[in-house]
Amino acid sequence: GLIGSNPYFERALLVSEIGRAWPLLALAGVSALVLTVMYLCLLETCGMCLILSGFFSLIAGAAALGAWLIYASEAKGSDAALVDYSQMDWDYGLGIGCCILAFLLLCIFLCSQAQLSLAAESIKEACQCILEEPSLLLEPCLALLCRVAAMVPLLFGFLWLLSCGRR
Repeated sequence: GLIGSNPYFERALLVSEIGRAWPLLALAGVSALVLTVMYLCLLETCGMCLILSGFFSLIAGAAALGAWLIYASEAKGSDAALVDYSQMDWDYGLGIGCCILAFLLLCIFLCSQAQLSLAAESIKEACQCILEEPSLLLEPCLALLCRVAAMVPLLFGFLWLLSCGRR
């Protein structure tokens, strides 16, 4: 039949079923808007805490990975039966590299306290401006609606055009 002979027509039928999922898409859009406002409020109240926790995560992650790689290379791995001993030098080298990276990140963090504080204050002021002007919150939603309103007919037209072609 027509459906089995043209893969583009099959895809057009699959895309046309998106209309049935409009409640889920609307729920996703509303929840994204609510989560955006919550994130802006979180940034406004504890922006410096988020910056500090991000730096701490980077430093601790690099140091933990480096320590684990060094331990794995020295202890001949966690499972001696499955270990490729030719990789031990690479593990040790990568572990040292990760530890050096953690040290460099710590130095950057300690040397840039003034810039981090300024960045946190700038983020706080920007969040206050965005939350005080509701049109700034709604503009991305309106832009998305305009793009979707333009793209849906174009996409269906493109799929219709593809369904007329041969393989």
